[in-house]
Amino acid sequence: VGIHQQSPRASYQGMTDAAGLALIRLPAGHYTNSYVSHPDYVPYQTWGETITVRDGRTTRLTVTLDPMPRITGVVRDQAAKPVSQALITVIPGSSPKTKTDPNGRFDTTWRPQRHMTGGGSVGAYREHYLLVRHPERNLAASVPITIDTNDVDVTLTDGLTLTGSILDQTGSAVAGAVVHVSIGTSNWWRRLDPQGSPTDHAGSYTMAALPLDHTYVVEALADGYSDQQIRDIAPAHPGQTIRQHIILASQPEVTGILLEYAGKPAFGAFAQILPSENRYSRYRHMPP
Repeated sequence: VGIHQQSPRASYQGMTDAAGLALIRLPAGHYTNSYVSHPDYVPYQTWGETITVRDGRTTRLTVTLDPMPRITGVVRDQAAKPVSQALITVIPGSSPKTKTDPNGRFDTTWRPQRHMTGGGSVGAYREHYLLVRHPERNLAASVPITIDTNDVDVTLTDGLTLTGSILDQTGSAVAGAVVHVSIGTSNWWRRLDPQGSPTDHAGSYTMAALPLDHTYVVEALADGYSDQQIRDIAPAHPGQTIRQHIILASQPEVTGILLEYAGKPAFGAFAQILPSENRYSRYRHMPP
């Protein structure tokens, strides 16, 4: 359980006991954000709702948490045969790593996400999809779901394969570059694998079993190079292979000396170069 104060900026947290009661001692003032998080329930969060705490008084808040939505179903191929070991994910949001059983069935929970409105309050649920992939067979499907979806019957089709090479400006392979593939709709993007996949010794990458109903972004990151991405990759037909080569530019090196106000070297400082639109650089002093 947490509560935030905007001015002065501060955060306070507490843990519920066996009776579901959390005690948080706060200085008197106005608080605008509160949240409750538990791995088995849908997170509760408020934005812009003022909570007033007065000296010597106890302010009580009662929160009812909804259980995580649960969805079950069966996955089949185009021959109507059950597909085992298919990967089950709900996007956006989070869900446990789940695979279909030998009969193609699955049972999983998922954590829905909400839109944030212009006034900072919590809005309606985002559009969510049940993502089903079998990389070894290059089969995939994407099914729209809501918190009221209970059981689905999924038919996999031949998926999209994204492949290519990560090269430097001389055309040489960049081995060990991290490649992220993000899946998106009209208003959100999500990385399929938060860890990414490294390129091989030839700078090559491959991501198979991508559903056809989305667009994709391929992003490459490597030490000593500027990040680069290709956006709005859209498949045209089942089983398509799209090759996307990315050329990374070397990052310029900046050296110098950071000084304290008295003109002495700032030992242990951390320097950060920000994009040009920020108009400045900044540094944070780290204790020796």
